[in-house]
Amino acid sequence: MTEVERTAFRARRAAQTRGYRAKKKAESEPKPPRIVSAKNIRRNAMRKAQRAGDVFQSEKAKLQQRAVRARHRLKKVEAAGDAQRIEEAALALKIARVERWEFAVEHGNSVKIVPSKEDRRMVNEHRAKQASNTNIDRIMLFFKDGKNLGI
Repeated sequence: MTEVERTAFRARRAAQTRGYRAKKKAESEPKPPRIVSAKNIRRNAMRKAQRAGDVFQSEKAKLQQRAVRARHRLKKVEAAGDAQRIEEAALALKIARVERWEFAVEHGNSVKIVPSKEDRRMVNEHRAKQASNTNIDRIMLFFKDGKNLGI
């Protein structure tokens, strides 16, 4: 089959598939509108008002989502079984949880999940290591290839 024939075949198949899908949608029963109970409407309105009144809501949500994603990533890596990646994912989860906790404490919010002292120590060590690596990288860029040594 030449490239032109393949393109024509794909176009016919795509049009045919669109037709099948349109027919199926037209013949299917429409979904009934989702009915939300009055109790849930009141609850949702209260939550919405709380979120609207909190200036740090977006930051809290970001930190919470970061922790949730880190936990899911750790579970996924644990299922795969790669020791190096498990260690990295565990550290990322600890960092996310410590950052969430630090933000809450800094802004006077109540915290249910407090990271352990060991986790906080590991995160602080990681931050110190990252800071020293950043400084070394800056120095290495300045003295790249030994040309700026001034010797």
